[in-house]
Amino acid sequence: MITRFFRTSKPQHYFIFLAVLIGVYVFQRIRLNETTPHTLHYVNEGLGALALIGSFFLIVFIITKNNLTQNNSFAAAYFCFFSGLVPELFLDLRLLGSNLFVLMACRRIFSMNTGINLKKKYYDSALWLCIAAIFYPLTILYFIPLLLSVALIQAGRVKHLLVIGFALATVGILGITSHFLFRSEIPWGRSLNSMIGFDFSVYKNPLILGAVALFLTLSIWAYISLFNQQFFKLKTRFTFSILVLIHLIGVAIPILSANKSVADCLFILFPMAVLSANLSEGNQSKWMPELIMTMVLLLIAFRVILGMTKLGLLY
Repeated sequence: MITRFFRTSKPQHYFIFLAVLIGVYVFQRIRLNETTPHTLHYVNEGLGALALIGSFFLIVFIITKNNLTQNNSFAAAYFCFFSGLVPELFLDLRLLGSNLFVLMACRRIFSMNTGINLKKKYYDSALWLCIAAIFYPLTILYFIPLLLSVALIQAGRVKHLLVIGFALATVGILGITSHFLFRSEIPWGRSLNSMIGFDFSVYKNPLILGAVALFLTLSIWAYISLFNQQFFKLKTRFTFSILVLIHLIGVAIPILSANKSVADCLFILFPMAVLSANLSEGNQSKWMPELIMTMVLLLIAFRVILGMTKLGLLY
């Protein structure tokens, strides 16, 4: 029943998804204001909402343009479902901005498979990733799939590396100029020790642990399905190699982050949605995708009821 509704992509689906995302975002920001008064700054909140909306449309564009799923709304649905399951993903507005720039880079990286305008795409990707790293330094890890694309695309490897170097130099010059003119901090000047830590106490919440367990289960299951169906096909090898690497980096960021918060898991949302969509498409048992979606929706309903109770909206 649920999967049938999303099996065909329709414009009205995306209005529903957008309304759900904005609702989750507003709900989470209100909760944050309840626990930490005077944290709401309307300009910042508006920019965070725009970053989230922009990220959603970028994800839809990346998926449809690069055929990461079939012609359905599964990936967009999972993106919304996972957002509702873990609304703490929107705790840090800085990460929302960084995630937006990472997605802009991913859009260019996935499109490199066409072999058109490669120099421009490499420059743009490196530039967006450098800007993302200004917001959140660990996103520098996304240079790994960018460099992998150089290795997988045979022509002009040295030229492509030089183009990436020019992009790095561009952001470096702007950062140093800003430092001297405005006495601002150089974000990439931090030591490695200050960016990496292994205190996982923030994940002790049973609700968060349940969501992490669900993500882990779906990831393993999706990997098995993905390697059986897509990875060994020549046409899809590049795309799904990049997707798997982006997913692994999304997992690595919350593990490595020094100042851990649940919001660090935001970077896993896009690849997790695509992997889950491919799992729903490729599963021959009709009841299994239905069971996954039903289970996620029940967990979301439980979280919403619990949140409303804490806010005093339910007695």
